[in-house]
Amino acid sequence: MKTRVRCIGIFLWLCLIGGWARVEAQDVMYVVDKQTSTIRYEGSHFLHDWEGVSQNVDGQLIVNEGGVPLRATASVAVEDFDSGNSSRDSNMMSVMQIDRYPDVLLDVQEIAPTADASRWAFSAQLTMHGQTHPMLIPVTMVSEGDAWRVSARFDVSLSRHGVDRPALFAVKIDDQIAISVDLLLRATP
Repeated sequence: MKTRVRCIGIFLWLCLIGGWARVEAQDVMYVVDKQTSTIRYEGSHFLHDWEGVSQNVDGQLIVNEGGVPLRATASVAVEDFDSGNSSRDSNMMSVMQIDRYPDVLLDVQEIAPTADASRWAFSAQLTMHGQTHPMLIPVTMVSEGDAWRVSARFDVSLSRHGVDRPALFAVKIDDQIAISVDLLLRATP
């Protein structure tokens, strides 16, 4: 129930800022299937690499009656990532200041096709650690009947978003964090 309220809250927030103020009656909304969707981050330090995974992803995709994707959003709570190391996860939550900035939000304002029918370009705003920056994200999207499979891999700069990178043996972790997205979005009834 808490997740559904969060999804509705994100949708209403987008309506208020004007990004989704108009959803045509014939447009179809697709929502993330949490059973089969993941967002993964990969970090690196000269001593080792690691990853964290979350299946608690909220997101929507709006597709017009002709099957053309129009807009999308995604959000994930920072505390929902699991790296398999509770100490590392606790440190990450502290560095990301989840008491002030609990979620990472992606607001896709434009979805443009490419020469490859399954490849699209997302023009988006990424909000992380209280800072919002534009991003152009190459995405693979495939229609699967009443669902869409969306996958992407892109880098995010911690310093650009004001995150103070933690250090191990006086050496900070790499600034670039690789993000991998694999989402299945199903049509809402």
